[in-house]
This record gives sequence, structure tokens and C-alpha cells, in this order.
Amino acid sequence: MKRMLLGCVYVLMAMAAFMGGIDSLLPSAELPGLSTVILSTASAQTPAKQVRLKFATHVPKIHHSIKGLLEPWAAEVEKRTEGRVKVTVYSDQQLGRLPEMYDDLVRGTSDIAVIIPGFIMGRFPLEGVFHLPILVPGDDADPTCIAVRTMVYEKYLTPLYFKDVKVLWTGRYGPGSFLLGAKPVRKLEDLRSKIIGFGGGRTPPLILKALGAAAESIQSQDVYTSLEKKVIDGMLFPLSTLRAYRLAEVVKYVARTDFGSASNFTAMRLAAWNSLSPADQKIITDLIPWALQAQGKTYRNDDELGIEAGKKAGVEFIEFSPEETQRWVEALKPVDKQWVAEMDALGLPATRMYNDIVQMMSKK
Repeated sequence: MKRMLLGCVYVLMAMAAFMGGIDSLLPSAELPGLSTVILSTASAQTPAKQVRLKFATHVPKIHHSIKGLLEPWAAEVEKRTEGRVKVTVYSDQQLGRLPEMYDDLVRGTSDIAVIIPGFIMGRFPLEGVFHLPILVPGDDADPTCIAVRTMVYEKYLTPLYFKDVKVLWTGRYGPGSFLLGAKPVRKLEDLRSKIIGFGGGRTPPLILKALGAAAESIQSQDVYTSLEKKVIDGMLFPLSTLRAYRLAEVVKYVARTDFGSASNFTAMRLAAWNSLSPADQKIITDLIPWALQAQGKTYRNDDELGIEAGKKAGVEFIEFSPEETQRWVEALKPVDKQWVAEMDALGLPATRMYNDIVQMMSKK
């Protein structure tokens, strides 16, 4: 039937070329609007063009967030848009190294990316507020943490730094602990003179200096080798990395400090966002609560899996007594003030932002 109809279409179109229009071929009273029928039929044979988006992340394929968040989110987008939008996730820095990931997103190497501002050295210093050891709760799914993170990004970071992208949702990795290669840290004095790696940002060096350690900037992909070759004595890193980066193979001790950690955000380049229909933009926007819930569950699970991997490998987990914890807190008290002063000196609204956070935390 379809072949017969298409055959009629081709014949009528050919005749129309000589006779001045399809509708003139037959009396309008007998077959009104024939051109509309033909054009509608032809349109029905042509499916809508699918928008394909490349989603870049630095985490390895084994990382739980791939299976627990990113790939399920991509599948959910395709499902809810009825196939109009297809997202492919590229793990392991396949689309570019972590420090260049924001620029790669803006220039179109990727269409969506997980960005960690602290790992892009010197570009987004105000994000360092999340690295402060005690100010903001570390749990990604903590309601207060989500509220603080949302306020900081919407009021300060996005207008200042991220106007070139569409921020979809924000996140924060598990709190940082000391992952140690050869020697344990059981009290504050044990950390002194040790070389401790950190992922990025201005805040971790202030923390490490206040605790008496020497700070060394290490990119995530180099942590394993740096610990294995004893370039560093330890790393201030989330517990999830014991599994995700296989650090349980080169770490013997973990001192649980639960310090602040890097925030992150998932964003789409504006050209990719604007290529979507308003209906599909709404679908992706409506998915943000879904993504936040999946992310919180995933990040909590990441830490649990990291601890499990560490225990299987024989890693000793060291918990401080309340008295010892208080000694660390006292040593770190000057860090907040120093960080705010440094940011203010750069002309950034650090004092105002810090006070906003304190006010929100007081209502917890």
C-alpha cells in the first residue's frame, strides 16, 4: 500500500512540474487539499533528527558513579525524550584531561561534562570554600549541604565563572581523609614533616600547613604512582578512591578526618543546550532532582565500596578519639580566616559568601 501511495506521489509531483501545481491536477471539489495529504505523508516517512551528545568524565570505568549515575541518567534522557536525545558517556578522560575539561566543554570537544573546579588550578579560587575542613557538611546528600551548595553556585560561582555553560546539577565528593603509604598517622604530631598530596585548589595547602605537613599538588591520575614510588607519604583524598583508583593496592593506613572536599558540577555547553527543543530542555531540567538523588546514593556507596576494598587489601583504618579530634580542630581554626582574607585580597566576595554559609549553617 505504501509503495502504491509513494508511486502516486512521484507521478503527481512530476505532472505538477508541468501543470503549475499539484492541486490543479484534479478538480478541487473531488479531492480538496491533495497537496497537504501528500506532504503530510512524505513527512511521516522522515524521522526527526536525533541529537547526539558526548558526556565527558574523568572517572575510570570501574567508578561506581558510571553505573550508578551517569549511564542511568543518559538512558533516562533517551527514554524520556523518546529517542530524540542520545547521550554517550566517555570515561577515563577519553575526551580530554581533567584540568582542561571545562575549556574542552566550552569549545565543543564534549557536550556535557563533570567539572571539578578545584582541579583546574587557579581558575576558580572561590570554589575553595568547599575545601574548608569544618565549615560545610561533607555528605553530598545531606540536605544542608545541598542547600549551601546550591546557594553558593547560583549566587556566586556561576555568575562569576560559569556563564558560558548551562549548569545542570552540582555535587560534592566524600570528605577527605589521609590515605598513607608506609607510616600511620595516629596523632597530630605524626603528620608533621610528611609530604601529603592534594588534588587542587588553594585551600588544601592551607590545611596541610596548619597541621604541620608539606603539601604537594598531584593530579588524580598520578596519585597511584606517586604513592607507589613514595614521591608522597600520603594523599588527602576521599575514601572512594581506594577502589575507584585502586589506591588500596598502595595504601597501608587511612586516618579518618572527614575534612571538606571538592565540589563538582555537571554542565552542558550552551550551543548543545540551545540545540534542544524547549520540550526536551524541560525534560532534562525535570530530571535534576532524579540526578541529585541518584548522585547522593552513589557517592555514599562509593565511600562504602572504598572502605570495603581497603579492608580486603589489609588497609588499617584509624579513628581519632574525641580529644585528639579536638586538637586537630584547634590547629585548623586559623585556616578559615586566612582563606577568606586571601580571597578578599583578590577582589572576590569571600566574606559575604562565607557569612551567607555561616548563617545557613546556624539554622541547621
